Amino acid sequence: VPNIIDLIKHINQLSIRLNEGIFKKINFQKLYLDGLKTSFVLKKPDIMFDAKKQRLDTLIENLDKNIKNRLLMNNILLNNIIDKLRIINPIEVLKRGYAIVTKDGLSIENVNKISTKDKVNIRLSVGNFNATIDEIMEENNERS
Repeated sequence: VPNIIDLIKHINQLSIRLNEGIFKKINFQKLYLDGLKTSFVLKKPDIMFDAKKQRLDTLIENLDKNIKNRLLMNNILLNNIIDKLRIINPIEVLKRGYAIVTKDGLSIENVNKISTKDKVNIRLSVGNFNATIDEIMEENNERS
């Protein structure tokens, strides 16, 4: 059975510890409130708002510049691709004076695929016509 004097001492010690804890908590909260009272943001919240608004304006301006720059770079890349496609476009090749020669619907890229008296179709940049092979010359201008 615990001694009543020991229990009273223990209760007094717990009471002292509780009072010290409460006192520390109250002092901490007072310091926190004092900090809030002297806070620049709470004294002049419009200054913080103006600073945030200015930061937002700067971010929007930078975003706008970046978007314009990206669009410009993509436009340059697109124009380069269009130029490359234009160079290899068969119609553009025909406009430079080349022709597409076909026999029975198949392209002729070698004289070995045709014979004299064969009928071929020649396509130019504007229109096409048929022709008959009268003579075949090899690359070294030898006639066959």
